[in-house]
Amino acid sequence: MSRLLVFFLFFFIVSCSSFNTEPKYTIRVFDKDKPKVLLMPIDIEICELTLAGMCEPKASWTNESRENIITSFKEILDKRNASLNEYDKNSTNEDVNQIIKLHTQIGQEIINNEYGPFKLPTKNEFDWSIGKEAQILRKEHKSDYAIFIFFRDQYSSTERVLYNIVTAVLFPGIIPIGGSQLAFASLVNLNNGEITWFNGYYRSFGDVRDLESARATIEKLFEEFPG
Repeated sequence: MSRLLVFFLFFFIVSCSSFNTEPKYTIRVFDKDKPKVLLMPIDIEICELTLAGMCEPKASWTNESRENIITSFKEILDKRNASLNEYDKNSTNEDVNQIIKLHTQIGQEIINNEYGPFKLPTKNEFDWSIGKEAQILRKEHKSDYAIFIFFRDQYSSTERVLYNIVTAVLFPGIIPIGGSQLAFASLVNLNNGEITWFNGYYRSFGDVRDLESARATIEKLFEEFPG
């Protein structure tokens, strides 16, 4: 289990509620009219929580959810007079794959160090970067910014739901773990690799398997997104 998931699980158990980060940013508006925003391949996995508590990945759910997230994000950009460039999903550029992995690691560090009990006391300003390697994306895709999205979602199976109900009735002091949704996103300036906006959350509800629910979820994830 990743440190990021451990952090969110800890926070959820302690507070017995959902957790939403406060959006962090260094810009409120784009620095040019109609900027080109490159949507990177979404790091997403949707799974079903079994009776035994195992998370079984569901390819069909993942694919449907990915398309719903893309559609929802396009609508957000349209409202902000920005144009979307979609990354070629058939590309096999290893440098780009490493950039995506790096973003996931840095996103975890942002969560751990900017929010909650692990916030660094000496780090007052939001100052994070994925490095100048991001310029590769600007050159290859003629884009001004890149958006990175990390998404993990669990939905309880029917058996798991029944188990949770029985557990709650028989053992009132025990909180059975059900489905959960974990996400974060970053807007990166491709001139220098600076993360200019970041937001994320962990909660026990939400659905991206249908478009209408995905719209509401992505609107929440992209709160205070530059425009």
